[in-house]
Amino acid sequence: MCGLRIWTMRQRIADVTGLKGRIKRGLAWRWSEIRRNGADLTGALQYWLARRSGAVKHTQGTQHPAERIAIYVMYPQQGLRTSHLHALRAILDCGYVTLVVSNLPLTELEREKLAPLVWKMLERPNFGYDFGAYREGIQTVAPMLAGLQRLVLMNDSVWFPLPGGADWPLKAEAIGTDVVGAVSNCGVAMPEPSALDGFRWVYDPGLPEFHYCSFALSFGPQALSDPAFQRFWARIRLTNNKFHTVLRGEVALSRALISARLSHSETLDI
Repeated sequence: MCGLRIWTMRQRIADVTGLKGRIKRGLAWRWSEIRRNGADLTGALQYWLARRSGAVKHTQGTQHPAERIAIYVMYPQQGLRTSHLHALRAILDCGYVTLVVSNLPLTELEREKLAPLVWKMLERPNFGYDFGAYREGIQTVAPMLAGLQRLVLMNDSVWFPLPGGADWPLKAEAIGTDVVGAVSNCGVAMPEPSALDGFRWVYDPGLPEFHYCSFALSFGPQALSDPAFQRFWARIRLTNNKFHTVLRGEVALSRALISARLSHSETLDI
């Protein structure tokens, strides 16, 4: 009987300790959410004020808008590189006119180098990473969306083109789906370690965290005119938290367009 009482007491202590741990973790998580939401609101307000004060600089290039537009996002931390110019020339050769959005200021010499290859250049404070820059670009082309045959979003985290490689905008367009990504993530449900023996990989775009990566995306006219596409860009909550940028950007955009029953695919066969 004494042994049973000791065991019961120990169990109760363990239960109380476990409850305290869960409460502490819950409070810590809520506090982190409050801090992050506060930082998001502060960042959004600062960006709004910066836009109002003219911090987003518009410079005209020599190209003219067409039915195929690319929004190319740059973060030229070490200045404008030759690889930027190669990429922009390749995009132009594919029949796309480019709107460059730079998350860092450009020099006058850099603008002069970019001008022959692009339609417009936007320079903005770096809030929201590539999705903040994409949104800025999409707001600029919004009056033209209804007449576009294709809109491509790319950023300079990729090298394009490579010798002997395919012209990605044309490869994506040739697939013919409403939405095309270069590659996807989270398309396979991961098993518990104990279930790895005999596990079969099953690719499933219906999984809740499945998404197309944002470094290269292509949208056809059906996607561009769909309310889900327009709603996403009107409502996205920008953040300087990288993890939540993926959730609110790549994951949320992919889920919104898939839920709208738009056809979608990727150029790399996972």
